[in-house]
Amino acid sequence: MARLMKRQSNWLNAGFAALSILTSLPLMAEPDTGNDGIYILGALHGLHESEDSFTYDDLRAIITRLNPDIMVLEVRPDELAEFKDTRGRPEYPEVIWPMLRAGGRAAVAMEPGGEDFDRMTGRAAAAFKALNQENPAGAAFLRRYRKAFETALVSHWESPAQSHDQATADLVEGYKRVQFSFFDHTQSENQAEWDGYMADIALETARANPQKRILVLGSYRNRHVLEAIVQAGVPDRVRDMKAWLEQDNTAPSQ
Repeated sequence: MARLMKRQSNWLNAGFAALSILTSLPLMAEPDTGNDGIYILGALHGLHESEDSFTYDDLRAIITRLNPDIMVLEVRPDELAEFKDTRGRPEYPEVIWPMLRAGGRAAVAMEPGGEDFDRMTGRAAAAFKALNQENPAGAAFLRRYRKAFETALVSHWESPAQSHDQATADLVEGYKRVQFSFFDHTQSENQAEWDGYMADIALETARANPQKRILVLGSYRNRHVLEAIVQAGVPDRVRDMKAWLEQDNTAPSQ
């Protein structure tokens, strides 16, 4: 209970601090393949199916080349334990679950489960339901804006590395600011708590495994926030994912 209370007390501060950290990060370590490196990779969710430069096969090849000892995943504990279908995250049944079934890699779930999951998703669902009822024009605009946002991203991306660049981070931040402008502060706080929970799990895993190569698999929508928080906690171990992807990584890391 003490551990959970400490985690909860840090969630909001960590989440809100992430935006300022993104603009003031110290230079990361060189994009090497050291055994103790932490690599924060952003999957595209369903956009893998329309982005020819970063397909499910590309995601599989990147993870194989990186060859992590531990994978920290954007799933609930029950989803990982039972290899469940993951709504909104098709990369798991398509790529990750088969890799884990093949054996050889440890995995940790970083999304909240149980009561924490119900509480945070319940708040978000209630807010969107209220928006649809009270401001249907605004809700319709947000749906159109999301499609335009995703179209802009797909147009920008020409390689997996580009989905990890500053332009992607800026587009995601702009989308979040527009979305949050339709709600009161509780929605941004709820998102900060969610992101902070995941970053806390990633940090706990990193600190408990100082000699391991760790892959944190987030998404294009949250990887820059996760990277900022983890970088602040273990600055000497986080590798530059964009630079690593730009290297000629033709063989698995050793």
